[in-house]
Amino acid sequence: MTNKKRNIISLVLKALLATVSLNGVLLSYLQGGSFSGRIFLYFTIQSNIWIGIISIIGFIFLAIDMAYRKTSLRRWFAILEFIFTVSILITGIIFTAVLVPTMGKDAWSISNILTHLIAPILAVTDFLFNKRHDSLKKSDIFYPLIPLGYYLLFSLIGFFLQWDFGTGNNYPYFFLNYASPSGVFGISNQLPYFMGSFYWIVFIIALASGLSIFLKWLTNKIHAREQQND
Repeated sequence: MTNKKRNIISLVLKALLATVSLNGVLLSYLQGGSFSGRIFLYFTIQSNIWIGIISIIGFIFLAIDMAYRKTSLRRWFAILEFIFTVSILITGIIFTAVLVPTMGKDAWSISNILTHLIAPILAVTDFLFNKRHDSLKKSDIFYPLIPLGYYLLFSLIGFFLQWDFGTGNNYPYFFLNYASPSGVFGISNQLPYFMGSFYWIVFIIALASGLSIFLKWLTNKIHAREQQND
């Protein structure tokens, strides 16, 4: 595939990703009613806003490069794409594997499908497809943990300050309820609180680390293969 075709496909993917993620956020807001103002307290919404904005910026950069017929390697932007791609993947995986079983029939709304399924698929597809930057370094795998660490601290502050996350609860997700039957370090037979928040946090950090390592390995493998074919 020629670079021109690859770039055109990447432009389409970025446009679709920005449209899906930001419209998913808008739809969530419009459908939220009295809950609307609280949706921005959730990692789902924040990660979709991040990936939507970075897609718009990437679209502009790529369009400029195509207009001037050059390839600009912006390492800082590649890192941001990496960070927010992992973030949106965490959103999709946690939703489908952990939250859906607790949500019942309300899980598969259009806004949830856009923000939790389609956006993550488009994000990882574009990230792997559009390889216009250098290989990722070993130390880069830690960058995607930054948004996760920020949100864990953010939600912890909200818990202790008794913020209302829109459902009358002072926590955004059940696994960040530090006053649950299983508490922080305990276990319980009351679903979904079968283990404490500490173990959920360890699991999510391990998931983010695994995704970071896998994406780094895969992107570098693709990058090396493309260099051999040039």
